[in-house]
Amino acid sequence: MVRAILLGLLASAVFAQSTAPVRTFEVASVKPHEGPMLRLGVSTAGLRLTADCSNVLMLVKFAYNLKNFQVTGAAPLLKDDNTRWDIVAKAAGDAAPTAAEFRQMLQSLLAERFQLQVHREMREMPVYRWRWAKTGRNFIKAIPMPTLPRSTAPKTAIWSSPCRRQP
Repeated sequence: MVRAILLGLLASAVFAQSTAPVRTFEVASVKPHEGPMLRLGVSTAGLRLTADCSNVLMLVKFAYNLKNFQVTGAAPLLKDDNTRWDIVAKAAGDAAPTAAEFRQMLQSLLAERFQLQVHREMREMPVYRWRWAKTGRNFIKAIPMPTLPRSTAPKTAIWSSPCRRQP
């Protein structure tokens, strides 16, 4: 009975997903940047996406909504800070795309023009906490948070020392 309910929920979730067409850019211009760096970054307004003097790493971080520490093992194209690009692209249709749609359209543009391939994975990273020592502030490796049974686990847990020195 439980399996039948789960299969029914799974099937309804699959069929309930909308098959909205993926938005694309009607026209896009990708050119190497020439001249001084007057403006830097990616912006959107209405139907237009503009990237001024952006390297490929900046474009990838915008397209996939990433932070610096989330990009590792980058290809030489991403590590090249000297090659900058100017991109002006206009979305197809009359309605202005949302930020998520702009990101998705930029992902497909990067895959098309730069042959970008993305690999996502979860990694364990070291965590440090800031503490006061006799010699001043320093970082120490954080102690792993104890695992509690699900029923007794608090909704919010803070496992750190205060940031100010105790008298």
